Amino acid sequence: MNRMLLHNDANANTLGFARILVFSIVFLYVFFDRTLSLSYLEPALFYPQGIFRLIPPDYWIGINNPGFLLGFKVILLFFLIRAILGTDKISLYGSCIGFAIFLGIEKGFGGHVDHRELVFVYIMFSIALTPCLDALSRYKGNIDKNRDQKVYQASMLMILSIPILEYVYIAIARLAIGFPEVFHPDVMKRWIIVNGIMRPGRFPELGLAQYYLSQSWLNWTLYFSLAFSTVLEILALALPFLRVWPKRIMLMLLIGFHISIYLLMNIVFVENVAILLLFFNYTSVLGYFLSKIRNIKLINF
Repeated sequence: MNRMLLHNDANANTLGFARILVFSIVFLYVFFDRTLSLSYLEPALFYPQGIFRLIPPDYWIGINNPGFLLGFKVILLFFLIRAILGTDKISLYGSCIGFAIFLGIEKGFGGHVDHRELVFVYIMFSIALTPCLDALSRYKGNIDKNRDQKVYQASMLMILSIPILEYVYIAIARLAIGFPEVFHPDVMKRWIIVNGIMRPGRFPELGLAQYYLSQSWLNWTLYFSLAFSTVLEILALALPFLRVWPKRIMLMLLIGFHISIYLLMNIVFVENVAILLLFFNYTSVLGYFLSKIRNIKLINF
């Protein structure tokens, strides 16, 4: 672990904050998802995705019943709130399994569980396997007060290795399936036209696709943009070993990469950007704010 610079000062608060952030993101995803609209579809349209491939078809009957959808959503949100508060391990595992089922229902009526959502399932399960309830939680069970600091560093490394592997997998898959044709400028141009212009966005005034393609002085970037992003995704493997400023530059490039995808192709990766924030060594900053909060509480009492 000596060469691992990623969260080399991690403690129980570092891991607890990661739990709160990840499960809060999933809570918002589930809360704002229009799950009840699935009740207007015919049950025969359901195609098993993810965890539902392990469940016999007889159990799918009525899966888009409005009562069932609402009840399941409420129960999942209840588990997620308890996981955010760090009440118990059961809530953590219940949230993980529940979200996997939720995605299976949602995507079973159209689309597929892509890497954006799937990575959260893996991250949630990995967090549940760590001592994430040691701090910033309402957990009343036994907590090892003398736990080795390296346990928290290893836990953060395990959690953050999932988005790293996601980036690397996407890059390798792109190279294995489409190289070299995928790097032709017309491929990127087509993606921008289909996703950024032809597909309506929630905030069309923010889109830059039409302007980008209409400016000849910008078109030259089509020749290397996808190749650059592929190299960037592969270089994500270096994140655990980078020093402070090289890591910050790398993270800002990845965040800029996601923002540019939204502006040009209307594909939102808000969750992925939020996860990238966990790569910053925030332990000292978090400790500062927690100490201030504790001082305020002492003054009030």
